[in-house]
Amino acid sequence: MNLSALTVLASSMALAQPVAPSSTPSDVRFVNKRTLTIPMSMPPARAKELKEVSLFLSRDNGDTYEFHQAIKPTDASFTLSAKDDGLYWVQVQENFLTGTNVPKNPRELPPAEKLVIDTSKPVVKITSADIVDGEVRMEWKIEDKHPSDATTKIFYMPSGADSKEAKAWREVPASSINKRTARFKPDFTGPVMVQVATADLAMNIGAENREVGGKPPASPTATTTTTAMKPVTTDALPLPKETPNLTANTLPEPGFTTPPATAPLPLTAPALTNSNTATAPTTAFVPMNPNKPIATGSGPSAPVMPIQPAAAAVASDNAPLANTLMSKSPRFELNYTLDVGPSGVARVDLYVTRDDGRSWIKWSTHDGRENPLKVILDTRFNKEVEGDYGLALVPTSGAGLSESAPAANTNPELRVRVDMTAPVIKVYQPTADPNNKHALLLNWEATDTNFGREPIAIEYAEDPRGPWKSVSAPEASSAQHRIDNTGSYSWQPPMTLTTPKVYLRFSAWDTAGNKSDAVTPNPILVDLTKPKARIQGITPVGMGK
Repeated sequence: MNLSALTVLASSMALAQPVAPSSTPSDVRFVNKRTLTIPMSMPPARAKELKEVSLFLSRDNGDTYEFHQAIKPTDASFTLSAKDDGLYWVQVQENFLTGTNVPKNPRELPPAEKLVIDTSKPVVKITSADIVDGEVRMEWKIEDKHPSDATTKIFYMPSGADSKEAKAWREVPASSINKRTARFKPDFTGPVMVQVATADLAMNIGAENREVGGKPPASPTATTTTTAMKPVTTDALPLPKETPNLTANTLPEPGFTTPPATAPLPLTAPALTNSNTATAPTTAFVPMNPNKPIATGSGPSAPVMPIQPAAAAVASDNAPLANTLMSKSPRFELNYTLDVGPSGVARVDLYVTRDDGRSWIKWSTHDGRENPLKVILDTRFNKEVEGDYGLALVPTSGAGLSESAPAANTNPELRVRVDMTAPVIKVYQPTADPNNKHALLLNWEATDTNFGREPIAIEYAEDPRGPWKSVSAPEASSAQHRIDNTGSYSWQPPMTLTTPKVYLRFSAWDTAGNKSDAVTPNPILVDLTKPKARIQGITPVGMGK
């Protein structure tokens, strides 16, 4: 059975990325808990046809599957309870009220997910550590079934120091670490306390401490491993109160030299090379003074609306890729066409990528009669809704024939950037324009990750209820004439003002259509006249006749 995706969650667990050494298949996900929750989502129409949904597990690479659990089609999740560590292939079967099972045998289709459950922490052993010519030289070994040397970090501090500053751990630069050896010069002299810490592919954390350059310990240094969220301590050595913060969040993710731009989606099941070998069920597992601001604004999230073409954006590191559409809603309609044969179309599968085609998952299944197709990206299992998505459609004919699912490194047919966050505006006190004695400098700061050209409009009004008029184009038919986000604008107040005080309204739009307004809470005094004094003469005071 080919599931669309599988998200594995566990209470207080750290989930490693599906990257492994060459001896381990690349489509395996590592987890460090034996009790896992597998969320499930199913179309209501399909649920009415089912008696239950069954979860099967294989421990022999899919040669045999054993029944694990059955749940109602309306239930929200399975519970996977593993007795032992090791490799598990996960498969699901739909059991219809008619007595039909899809797939008939779990072996008929590739697994929905391959999991390696690993609850054992790495055992770190420092095999040698000396100080030679002021340089610490050390070696260590790691005992673990799934080590990840890329996560290894070295920390050090003065041994036996009393001050809090001296007891603070320092991190050795990564350039000083070569596989399982390290050479570095401490920024002090005397004995050194060192710590080697590492995580395996399942993000279990282990470490060992050793004193270098001091008196040799009476007995061999004990080997200690950490809990998932606490630093290492060693009973054989008196450690200072502070130890490095060795949490899963501070250690690099295994297998990544550069963290991905967005959180990765769950693994997709392997693509079927022959899609009509078995009927795939539709059960889907789916994976916010002049320098002091006088007004701020941030607009609310926009309602659901169709995607719109992106405006020409200012070049930046965050600029969308080619043919990217912007949407301020995670729900939109996708228009498409179909070329079909005599048997028509049985279904259309929507595939999604979050890394521009490097990996894909089957996101949802549709009946082929829905056009435009309703895309829903804000499922409760998609924790990073905002960001970039790549889309591809794979239809299946009434005869069960289809193209293969998008393979790794396949470019998306369409890219969509979901941006639900409105710009943030800060308005600052206007100042006199040093280059124009008849003008004020209107000052603001507007930030957003997806600004295009001319995203700012500035207006003024004598009454906070309006009417509002543009400061940049007073004769324009539209009051909200837009300008570039320069942070300041030289405004010459019109002679037609009936009051020396006006309110200012600053508006900002991003390329997805999110908008924010910031209005000065009190009127701004518009008075550019510099007082002048002229001496008219003198009048004697207090002089007698």
